[in-house]
Amino acid sequence: MTIYEALKDLDPGYYPFHMPGHKRRRAVAGVDTAIDITEITGFDDLRNPTGILKDELRKAADVFGAKESFYLVNGSTVGNLSAIYAMCSPGEEAAVFGTCHPSVYNACRLRGLRVIGFDVQSCRFGPEGSVTIRDIEEAFDKYPQIKLVVITSPTYEGVLSDIDAIGDMVHAHGARLYVDGAHGAHLIGAFRGADAFVNSLHKTLPSFTQTALLHLNDENLSEKTKKALNIFQTSSPSYILMAGISECVKYMEEEFPLDQKDLEEMLKDFYGACGDLENIYPLSAEDFKEEGIFGHDGSRLVIYSEKISGEDMHHILHRDYKIEMEMYRDKYVVGIATVCDEPDGFGRLAKALGDMDGRI
Repeated sequence: MTIYEALKDLDPGYYPFHMPGHKRRRAVAGVDTAIDITEITGFDDLRNPTGILKDELRKAADVFGAKESFYLVNGSTVGNLSAIYAMCSPGEEAAVFGTCHPSVYNACRLRGLRVIGFDVQSCRFGPEGSVTIRDIEEAFDKYPQIKLVVITSPTYEGVLSDIDAIGDMVHAHGARLYVDGAHGAHLIGAFRGADAFVNSLHKTLPSFTQTALLHLNDENLSEKTKKALNIFQTSSPSYILMAGISECVKYMEEEFPLDQKDLEEMLKDFYGACGDLENIYPLSAEDFKEEGIFGHDGSRLVIYSEKISGEDMHHILHRDYKIEMEMYRDKYVVGIATVCDEPDGFGRLAKALGDMDGRI
């Protein structure tokens, strides 16, 4: 039985003399509160799971290819804070590569680490490229006392680094590797070389905002990670959010493989429909094939132009075509495609880009 199923079976005959204040009897902002509970009898405790949550966490680890996984109801931010806190001791050196989420630096500050930042070479189109083996080797040559390496893969633009190879090199130097994989929850098996990694389920999978998973491949980090999560994560986790995580893990186990194939077909059709565009177009896998780039996630749509700014593209798509993109940079906008997209959405975007290309 999943968390959501248990919540749906919750006996309405019990009177709730406990939080939350709506008592599961009054809607909040029009939302049914019948399954919004706290840690009541039979529903376990996220801070010390021994029942239904323990079983669900085991399932999450199995599905995402980790030795141990943790539910995060404060987003990947709390995963970054907790993992880095658990992986180092005060005063140690941490190598942080490229543009990282602010929570990475906050975690390093809170833990009292000496942060050594390393730039990552950009692609010819502008987005930051992969962290390379050479980058890692040069870092250890210069700072042999590094105890933790932190990289982001995939990046916001979908650029991937070779986690397996980087992990081998980091471990050979007696250090640990942490990967902020917030944007890669759909990339099952891509993080085996990391000692710990985080995935934001809500970014690329059907799950509620704020839901994420922290994964461990190093069992020695288990107890320290649990202590860190008890420091940084709320002591009142939402069962609605946890039910969402549970249902998402179940979805990954049962339905995701077929939906992923459908998404790949839609992406193939989309890139094909944009193949003749000259002035504004989505960067393809071929565009990202250059020295130092390990790979690119094709579901991250990077729409590039030399003739119009990313800001203007973003504005025109929103104003004239009612298409809301994720973000923009100087020469491109970024869109996120997921297994929940439909052919009509890709068709609308391809037509909009065709119109804009013709006008330019």
